[in-house]
Formats: sequence, C-alpha cells, structure tokens
Amino acid sequence: MAKEINEWDELAQRERQVENKLEETIETQRAVQRIEEEYQELFYRGNQLIERFDTFVGDAEGNYLAEELNWQTKQRQQAIFYQLEDEKERLHKENRSLEEEQDHLYYEKKRTLIEMEEKDEH
Repeated sequence: MAKEINEWDELAQRERQVENKLEETIETQRAVQRIEEEYQELFYRGNQLIERFDTFVGDAEGNYLAEELNWQTKQRQQAIFYQLEDEKERLHKENRSLEEEQDHLYYEKKRTLIEMEEKDEH
C-alpha cells in the first residue's frame, strides 16, 4: 500500500512539473507572437520611411541608396522571421511532447489508483 502511495505522489509531482513546463512554453509562445507582431510593425514603419526617402530624393544616388536600404531591410526582416518561425516550431514540438507526457502520467495515475483500490478490496 505504501508503495502505491509513494508512486501516486511521484506521479502527481511529475504531473505538476509537466504542467508548469507546459505553462512556461505557452507563455513563451505568446511572447514570441508579441515579438513577431512588434517586428512586423517595426518593418512596416521602416519600409514606409524608406519609401518616403525614395520619394523625397529624386536623384539617382538617392534612389540607389533607397534601394540598398530596402534590400538590406528585406534581408534582415527575412532572417528575423525565419528565426521566429523556427522558435515557434520548436515550442510547438515541446508542447506536443509535454502534452503526450501529461497523457502518459494520467494513465499511470489511473493504473496506480486501480491497483490501490484492488489491494483495498483484498
């Protein structure tokens, strides 16, 4: 009987740890989403500024500079969004793994409870 109680306590503790990790990853996912939205806004405003600059300067040198700024901005934007996508994918996989572990612990606790009840009956 004591063995089952210890096993139950261990499973409950592991379950709490998994729930805490899951909450952390969900909060991190929200943070990554907010960061992505902030970058989108930043790049949108940057692109507007570059377009205004291009319109303001009418000479070839100014146009070349605007094109160069636009190209560099697009490169940076693409690199940042690729990193954010990789992070979102990693967090999604981690969530899925934690949810699977949570399911496993649920069934282990259920099995332990059944064993405890069977021992009480005998």
